[in-house]
Amino acid sequence: MDAVVGPRMRECPSFILTYIFSSSRAEIMTLIRTLSLFLALSLLPLAQVWAQSHSDVTVSEEEIEERVRSAPRGNAANNIAHFSPDGSRITTMTPGGTFAIRDLETKDILQSFPGQSRYTYEATWSPDGSMLASSSVDGTVHLWDVDSGQRVAVLDQFSNGSPTMGGGITEARFSPDGRYLAVLQRYTPGRVAVWDMQEEAEVMRVERSGKVYGMAWGEEGQQIYTAEEDGAMYSWSFPAGKEVDRWKVQDDYLFDIDVAGSRIVVGGRSGVLHVLNIDDGRIIQRLRQGSFVNRAAIVPNSPFVAGVSSDGMLKVWNSDTGALHFQRFAHNANAYSVTVSPDHRTLATVGQDRYVRLWDVETGALLGTIGGTETR
Repeated sequence: MDAVVGPRMRECPSFILTYIFSSSRAEIMTLIRTLSLFLALSLLPLAQVWAQSHSDVTVSEEEIEERVRSAPRGNAANNIAHFSPDGSRITTMTPGGTFAIRDLETKDILQSFPGQSRYTYEATWSPDGSMLASSSVDGTVHLWDVDSGQRVAVLDQFSNGSPTMGGGITEARFSPDGRYLAVLQRYTPGRVAVWDMQEEAEVMRVERSGKVYGMAWGEEGQQIYTAEEDGAMYSWSFPAGKEVDRWKVQDDYLFDIDVAGSRIVVGGRSGVLHVLNIDDGRIIQRLRQGSFVNRAAIVPNSPFVAGVSSDGMLKVWNSDTGALHFQRFAHNANAYSVTVSPDHRTLATVGQDRYVRLWDVETGALLGTIGGTETR
């Protein structure tokens, strides 16, 4: 009987059809096994690459903690790390007060900057990624051109000029449109000042009698929010600098604040993350971090908020339900800060162990480490 050959079989080269119909079942099975082995060996390198890039997805919380505890002291990071607007780079501060731009994929240093005359707290990006603003204990803010690595301006008029911590500028934040730069002098007297980058002039100043620990722009750039040592949050109109709202939470010492969408999150000495509605100050959730909250961050376009604390823990919460999404022992000692990548998929934490660690927002997987011999 003639073999029935379908349309797809007619597309095969004639020698293959000849071999198939002239071979025994055993010979065909041998051919199939040989082809299967060939395909497996061909795809092995790709499988290994995939496994390596996803290796920490299935690593348990206990295994990550053991890895963090056993890591030698790092040397590449301090205080806080900021993602570039395009998400390809990150700024890292060194314990010596200098800072660098690193490639987020390779972790390699792309540019190094000398810092300032005294300890440099952080270096933040302008929204277009063309400029960095570094803030320092010396009471100044330095502006840097990212492409050339050159310092283009020194702003020294915001501080009381004291060479102690009291005169330090602890934060510098560009407005959403990049035109203005808000700077925070944390310690008594606390103050917020705003610099117009185009006019090269100060356009707003708010003086406080106590310490101001945290500052954030509203998403529209029309308000600035502060977290203060009296346990209250304030919103200030921009550029008038007038108090718009004051919200008190059950915390006598607020240390950080973040604003995104309709939510505000603050944390401090009580070890609680307070999530509030931005329109009326209504408390949505009180989330138990467990230890002094050093930094809090909202993950935009999601229900998640993150906090890091003095016990080294990173905790990510669902602020809609109040459920703990995941927790990780992120740093071997104090966890200083947490920031969110522009695509909202990655968290960067920095700790007293002088590492930056990168975490997947959805899974809690450890995606990468920057610092010392464990950089990978």
